[in-house]
Amino acid sequence: MLNIFSPNTDKLQSFYEKGKFTLAWRLCIIFCLAFIVLTLVSLNSIIEETITYATCALIAASAILILHRTGRFKFVYFFLSISGTLIAVYTANSFNTIVHHGDFLWMILIITISFFGIGKKYGMMVLLAHLLNIIYYTLYSVNDNIVSILELDFAGRIGLMVEMIAATLSISYVVIQFLNFHNFSFENVSKSNKELSEQNSVIQQQHNEKSVLIKEIHHRVKNNLQIIISLLRLQKNELKSDESKLQFNEAINRIMAMSLIHQKLYQDETLADIKLETYLIDLKDEILNLASLTIPVEVQINTKIERVGLKTIVPLGLIVNELLSNSLEHAFQSNSNAAIIIDVLPKGEDYFRLEYSDNGQWKNENDEFVSFGLELIEALTLQLEGTVQRESKNGKTTFSFLLKNLDIGR
Repeated sequence: MLNIFSPNTDKLQSFYEKGKFTLAWRLCIIFCLAFIVLTLVSLNSIIEETITYATCALIAASAILILHRTGRFKFVYFFLSISGTLIAVYTANSFNTIVHHGDFLWMILIITISFFGIGKKYGMMVLLAHLLNIIYYTLYSVNDNIVSILELDFAGRIGLMVEMIAATLSISYVVIQFLNFHNFSFENVSKSNKELSEQNSVIQQQHNEKSVLIKEIHHRVKNNLQIIISLLRLQKNELKSDESKLQFNEAINRIMAMSLIHQKLYQDETLADIKLETYLIDLKDEILNLASLTIPVEVQINTKIERVGLKTIVPLGLIVNELLSNSLEHAFQSNSNAAIIIDVLPKGEDYFRLEYSDNGQWKNENDEFVSFGLELIEALTLQLEGTVQRESKNGKTTFSFLLKNLDIGR
């Protein structure tokens, strides 16, 4: 008997499929046994009632066979819901001489297994069918049933008892199985949430450790670059040639531009990009402090780009460094109102414009230092997949760049 009520569910994957298959199997066995008993008990009653019980037993047996052969429990739920609904409608309105107490319990069971086995959509259809059956029975059949009902003999009372007990036990079993599913789902969700929380904690810890490590790397790179800058400054102090000192100053400025990037990265919460305006202002201040200026120079910086990533900021910072350094070294020898304007504005989704202008008088481009700086600017512009145009007009020199933001879309 235990093996009969415990079918093999190894071919089914999930807990829910195993549970629904087992529920359908056990309900069909209960139905089959109950309706066989009812068929035997009703042999001396109305022949139509006996045939109805026998039909129900045959339906239950057919469902068991389908489950055993195919394992299609969803089809069995659908089969039981439709056939059960049709029989409930027929018995409630055709047999006026019998008690229908059990019929309404079967109706509740059919509605319950419809929702449980074939889903909310079809469950609502089955529910609607039974509600219409109740309405029709109440309006057109109940009075005839009350007038025509026959007194139950002992066999009839036994049959009614079996019918009501079977229906009640089946309803209870479906409810218990639903609660088991609900508890299993709740436990799984709680377990999943707990595991997810633990995984998030581990990921967050790893992220924090990586952030600290990356910041430490940027900090050490910045310190190493500062050491190089200090060594170059010490070496520069021993030089006698002004041209050599100028070369050292330009090298120091370039290293300082990269050192400042690493400084901003480890000081900022975001490790992937830095604030462009703050970086340009600090870069300008550093270059002005290093330059040997005989006149004051006003530098104005305007930008509508908030942050820039590493792929773009390094060549961009070096371009601005070259332009500023060359302006301060070669453009303001006799200008008492020296001014520099730097505009960085977005251009479409991937590009931005860099406009650099000063009101100085640049030396001839054949000058060794100026020429090298301009070649470096062109190389950095190509690195940013951009273009540059230079224009000198009305005592003003302007560099117009169209540069690509390499950190967007990659």
